[in-house]
Amino acid sequence: MSDLPHTPKVFGEIFVDGQFRGHMELNDIPKNTLVIGDYLLWTLDNPEEMGIGHRNTGEMGVFKTADFEPYLKAFFGLNF
Repeated sequence: MSDLPHTPKVFGEIFVDGQFRGHMELNDIPKNTLVIGDYLLWTLDNPEEMGIGHRNTGEMGVFKTADFEPYLKAFFGLNF
């Protein structure tokens, strides 16, 4: 048995910028996922990318962590 993280079964498209948007099977939660309400965030093999999904609709994407970082900085700045 492999020690690799679970990767959900997905279908979608890869955009010119290298990001992916598609759908995964509902409630197919990858290993090492941070669950926040109906939202899922998980790490990928490439530390410059992350997976984001919505548990109820199956919508998901693979995005650059640098694109997500400003939102975390803003949240942190508002709360600390």
